[in-house]
Amino acid sequence: MSKKIYFVFLFFVFLFLFTKKIFADNLIQNPGFENEIQNWKSNNSTVLFSATNEEFFEGSQSAKIFNPRTSSYGIEQTLTDISSSLNYQMKANVKIIPPYPEKTFFRVAWYKSTDGSGSQLSTDDSNYATSSADWQEISLIKNPSEGINSAKIRLLVASGSAYFDNVSFIEYFYPSATPIPTNTPFPTLTPTPLLPPMAGFEGQALISYDNIFLSEVMANPDTNQKEWVEIYNNNDFSVDLTDWYIDDLENSGSSPKSFSLTLAAKSYGVIQPSSSIFNNDTDTVRLLDFNKQEKNSFEYADSEKNKTWGRISFDSDDFCLQEPSLGTMNNPCIGESTVDQPSITSSAPTTIKNAINNPVQKKVSLINQNVSYGQNYNYIPSGQVLGTETKKQSNNFSSTVNSLSLSSFLYSLLTIASVFLKIKKWI
Repeated sequence: MSKKIYFVFLFFVFLFLFTKKIFADNLIQNPGFENEIQNWKSNNSTVLFSATNEEFFEGSQSAKIFNPRTSSYGIEQTLTDISSSLNYQMKANVKIIPPYPEKTFFRVAWYKSTDGSGSQLSTDDSNYATSSADWQEISLIKNPSEGINSAKIRLLVASGSAYFDNVSFIEYFYPSATPIPTNTPFPTLTPTPLLPPMAGFEGQALISYDNIFLSEVMANPDTNQKEWVEIYNNNDFSVDLTDWYIDDLENSGSSPKSFSLTLAAKSYGVIQPSSSIFNNDTDTVRLLDFNKQEKNSFEYADSEKNKTWGRISFDSDDFCLQEPSLGTMNNPCIGESTVDQPSITSSAPTTIKNAINNPVQKKVSLINQNVSYGQNYNYIPSGQVLGTETKKQSNNFSSTVNSLSLSSFLYSLLTIASVFLKIKKWI
């Protein structure tokens, strides 16, 4: 009897050791804010946040975040040991506070470094919270790009306040599809697209590219001159920006201006709307994809005649007043002798600094400085456009292999135990 108990115990020990990875660990530290604000920090000086027991989804506390600005800011946490071979599911429970903020969501920024330092390669956003007084879940499932080793998760609010609770970042296993038996001898047919390709772009899928950034904006040109916006393709491949948009502050009265542009790798392009859209004083410049989803934006508080707002550093997301550098590397900030032209990182909204004290050296060596420039764009009529966004296919192979390996091991273990008992009986 004691031998049977021993082998049963041994069986459960091995079962625990080899199956504990099935239950994924949450990579978030202090996910429910039960340890106050430990492991979290704000990403803008205007953000106010605290752990509170006013409202909570689970436990006894949540994070209350207030951001008065129209750009999205909040709090963040750095996550290490990220693997590009895995899929991840991110979730958070949110409750927005009246008057409801413009946006409440979370954003994940991906990094090649192992500690979230340096330039972020890309970002992914969850769905936005809806205008509801109840707790609601926002989520995202993503397979990081090749070479990703760390990430930052940012809990963001624009123009308002919200509670966040129960934040999770776990490895995700897609359910295995069970084949349906069929006796049909016919080959599988390729589905017909719901909408025909756009005229002039037959057979070309619309793509919401990452790493396309606002570089320089002429918001206050000389008399009889036109505004222009310079963008930069920081990818290692050319992109076709079909039916993208330039816009000012969201819902401010001006309609987004459509453009189509092809940019070579590491090159600039210039868009010149046929009519003015930016204010000479406070305004926002936004770059939108073909679905009018924001890809990049920044705010400015004022302007000077025939001076541009140009990027200083994509690491810090700052702009400053500069002499125009249409289609080429940005000039130094006015009053400086050098300009930072670093690695391009963020698709998040950016802010302005009117004075820069520490000049820095150039960091980017442009592979191609070709400029795509249009005097007057024929605006493409707005409407619902069927587009696609490039995504890596989910990698379910590792979870399947793990399951098979576990089953094989347990079968082998039981076989060995059975042989061992027979040997002992014979002896």
